[in-house]
Amino acid sequence: MVMPEPKRDILNVKRLLAAALLYFALARIAGAAIAEPPGYASPLWPAAGVAMALCVRWRGFAPALGIMLGSALNNGYIAWSAGHAVGRAFSIGSLIGLGAAAQSVAGGGLLRRYWTLTGPGFARAAGLMALACIANAAWGPLVLLCAGLGGENLAWTMFTWWVGDFIGCCVVVMPSLVLLDGGAHGEA
Repeated sequence: MVMPEPKRDILNVKRLLAAALLYFALARIAGAAIAEPPGYASPLWPAAGVAMALCVRWRGFAPALGIMLGSALNNGYIAWSAGHAVGRAFSIGSLIGLGAAAQSVAGGGLLRRYWTLTGPGFARAAGLMALACIANAAWGPLVLLCAGLGGENLAWTMFTWWVGDFIGCCVVVMPSLVLLDGGAHGEA
């Protein structure tokens, strides 16, 4: 059934705001609590798992833009807290947010195409998530390097970022899909 345009627009705005709020809240509460200072990379990043699950479940621009916004706010806040000017801080945050959104969309697409909760097991899902998590693990630290932040341990930052996103996805994607709707892949 196709929804009328106004209802679809309202649904997309709700999804965008839900994705932004969930990402930001998980990043601030769970991720930042165990992140290595200054807080960009963490050995566990549950926000990446929720973001990927939302992109599995909700197709379209809304979850991706929400994830970008939530990540931009979180990473901009981290840069601003470290003493950077607001414009510079949120420029850095927005660029990192692009990587978070790209990773989530890529992972969501891979999982939607090659895996279901009732299909091949966790190993396949983990492999697909591991592949998708390379996106922001490479992009985010390179943004920081180009901004003059954290280039001294680039390989370690990339590795920590990847591990945190991957573990966050492994721990959070499946339960999130079950909570969203029993794991059905499609439009709500």
